[in-house]
Amino acid sequence: MQQRTWNVLLTMLLACRLAGQTFSENNFVRYTTAEGMSHNTVTAIKQDSIGYIWAATASGLNRFNGTRFVQFHSSSDSLSVAAEDMNGMTWLDAHRLAVFTSGLHIVDTRTGATRNIFIPYHDKR
Repeated sequence: MQQRTWNVLLTMLLACRLAGQTFSENNFVRYTTAEGMSHNTVTAIKQDSIGYIWAATASGLNRFNGTRFVQFHSSSDSLSVAAEDMNGMTWLDAHRLAVFTSGLHIVDTRTGATRNIFIPYHDKR
């Protein structure tokens, strides 16, 4: 038992001497509406298989290619984003991104095809 105690103390002593990587604001780029984002409040970020960054915001969906943003907004088109205010995102599989709005907006990141799924409130199933 005493050997175990010494091992724990030695490990803790050595761990105290370790230093982690420091973060500096100079190492980050801040993107805002001035750079082409649809809103400064981002609710979720995902990266797809070819490197695009997808950002759900309080005012639309944004896709970033490393240089510029493409914005996706709600419109009269039934395949557009259902609402401007995005609550989050998740991957359904390797290429289909689901965005949480007033329904579920699904984007196939390979083809660009979209669809919406709405669950009526009166139908509790």
